[in-house]
Amino acid sequence: MELDRNRALKRIREEYREIESNPSDDFMCGQLEREEFQFQWQFAVRGAKGTEFEGGIYHGRVLFPGEYPSKPPSIIPLTENGRFKTHTEICLRRLDKWKPSCRVRDVLVDFIHSMPTSPDDEVCSLKCSKEERLALAIKSRAAATTYSPFDFERQKLIDQIHKYMLSKAPAVPFPSNGTGSGAVVYNVSNGTGGGAAVYNFSNGTGGNVIGNAFHATNSGAVVYNFSNGTGGGAAVYNFSNGTGGNVIGNAFHATNSDRVGILGSMNKAAVGILGSMNEAFIRGGGPLVTVWSILSTIFLLLLTVLQTL
Repeated sequence: MELDRNRALKRIREEYREIESNPSDDFMCGQLEREEFQFQWQFAVRGAKGTEFEGGIYHGRVLFPGEYPSKPPSIIPLTENGRFKTHTEICLRRLDKWKPSCRVRDVLVDFIHSMPTSPDDEVCSLKCSKEERLALAIKSRAAATTYSPFDFERQKLIDQIHKYMLSKAPAVPFPSNGTGSGAVVYNVSNGTGGGAAVYNFSNGTGGNVIGNAFHATNSGAVVYNFSNGTGGGAAVYNFSNGTGGNVIGNAFHATNSDRVGILGSMNKAAVGILGSMNEAFIRGGGPLVTVWSILSTIFLLLLTVLQTL
């Protein structure tokens, strides 16, 4: 048994050094230094190009058995992805057909390629629409997966891996409905029971970009700067703080716009005013719902007028 363990550790270290010396843009692995973590890695992969997972960053764990490589490792996803269950050992073709000559690098590549495939009623799989998966891909970039609020060393490693993958994974491409009119809408739960996050993307014809996003850690707001691709429209964002109250903020996309000065100068004032209104809305509720709706409409009408000047 001890001989098997030593052989396994030798192979694990060998593979880890190989990945470090020959890094990939598609995945990254990390290992905690303490002895009790010698048989496990943290990893993150980026979603495959040309799929609804493109641009997403998906974290997970690799658990090695004491008989490795005679027996395969276990892959446990940590990031919501719409294809595999999280915190559960998953099934992959490479693992099912495992040979001692196989390596973790091969398994992670297989994991990436398996994400856009059909679940086929696998116990570890989920059946989600492409729209839901795309929304989760956007959400996955907002912040690194939180493993445990008390495991600071592991969380630091996860954050480091996430930062690296952000530098390698391009932003999630904004979809178009392909008709030149209307917006594409994606719904995904914020994971707290507090409603759905709706992402409305521009149709690429100069319309406004409207998005509603939830912070991955359920604390504070996260800003997504979506461009309509023409420089002619304003982008309006509504954020949830993940605790039941809405954090309302407006930001204006000024890049490539001939109204940069106007929109830029309005932005701080607009966010401040709406932020104050939001605090009152959360505390008071009731009649402010109607007031907020009226003021929001007036504000957007004024914005439209200013854009035409």
